[in-house]
Amino acid sequence: MAAKVSVIQHRSDGTKSRSEMDLDSVLAGAAASAPIAFAQMPLFPVQPDLAATGSTIGDAAALTGQGITFVTGADGTKGIKLLVSVGAGGVYIIFNRAAAILKLYPDSATGKINDATAAAALSIAANTACIIVTKTAAGITNSLSYSLPLVPS
Repeated sequence: MAAKVSVIQHRSDGTKSRSEMDLDSVLAGAAASAPIAFAQMPLFPVQPDLAATGSTIGDAAALTGQGITFVTGADGTKGIKLLVSVGAGGVYIIFNRAAAILKLYPDSATGKINDATAAAALSIAANTACIIVTKTAAGITNSLSYSLPLVPS
């Protein structure tokens, strides 16, 4: 069952409307073209802990979904990768719980994070976190995602 949120829409004529919507729809920007105010902070799904694996985009552990993921096992070479099926507006909150750098790879060999070289990993410093937002639609080659902060440290 999808999470529901109360959405307050502020109109240019000064009126407001309140409705209940799926959180996924709101985050994907399908709710409305006007600014949206949440009646309460939305809850992001918490994914199962994930162990970093491999040392390339081909053998890195794949994230299991959008939302919050706590990653263990990073050692400066091991990594994880974004999901291919997530479209524009996808949000990942990644916590590196290891005492070493975690490598984060884009969703495919042609994908980019922060407009870097295709398939290049973003290094997430030990015991830190970052937010990743996807910019391109699902299934698009040369996908593009951005991190907040730009250099997680």
